[in-house]
Amino acid sequence: MSTFIPKCPVYLKAVSAHLPERVVDNDEVIRWLGSEIRGSWIERRTGIKTRRWAAPEEACSDLGLRAAEKVFAALPGAKERVRQVVLGTVSGDFISPPTSPLLQDRLGLSECGAFDVGAACAGFVTGVHLVSALVAGTEMDHLLVNAEIRSKFLSKADFNTAVLFGDGASAALLSTDPENAQFRVVGTKLGADGSVFDLIKIQAGGSRQPFATDTPTADACLKMGDGAAIFLKAVHAMTELPATLLQSLGLRFEDLRWIVPPQASLLL
Repeated sequence: MSTFIPKCPVYLKAVSAHLPERVVDNDEVIRWLGSEIRGSWIERRTGIKTRRWAAPEEACSDLGLRAAEKVFAALPGAKERVRQVVLGTVSGDFISPPTSPLLQDRLGLSECGAFDVGAACAGFVTGVHLVSALVAGTEMDHLLVNAEIRSKFLSKADFNTAVLFGDGASAALLSTDPENAQFRVVGTKLGADGSVFDLIKIQAGGSRQPFATDTPTADACLKMGDGAAIFLKAVHAMTELPATLLQSLGLRFEDLRWIVPPQASLLL
């Protein structure tokens, strides 16, 4: 596991989000799947009533751009101080090139670097961990964006996956300057378990199984394997990692006012 505790204050500013216009309720998902299950069943099992799906012409950089523009609208003059764009995504505009340089160009940030971070559901949390370290080390402002479009990788043959995933983007400026700050990064901790890589995956499209004319459609779609195993892994990680991080910071759960876990459903 990787723990980071900044030696100098690092702040998050203008934390922003953007969602596609299309709102998809449970009944629409059921019709799309051709299932006879009632939409209310999804809400009872997951707590999800609606999700957002991107339009056919929308791509990852489009959502990320809108979220980033909100950051700069809230912080006039901040764009000139950005020295790095970090984009968290596993659903970029293309397999290659990465999407962060496309976003950098569309934002007019010609004087800074850009790279992608592929951490899937943990994209924003991983980005905060990484970018906080970069900001603390350079004392320069960095733009963190996370954008995912999962609706274009859903299969009508996979009910469990199709009802859970949606699309959206978030963004924030990370800086050592406390002016207009909303949050301070006190510490972060990351863990991983590659032994369960196949629990949630898209089979085709990488160097292990490149796309070909005979690639099965299902292999190009998001698949979720053993739901019970995913549940147990998520619950274990979401309790173990915060506990060890708090211990590193000399804190206890009783010291916290809010715990805001990223989660796929209310069952977690």
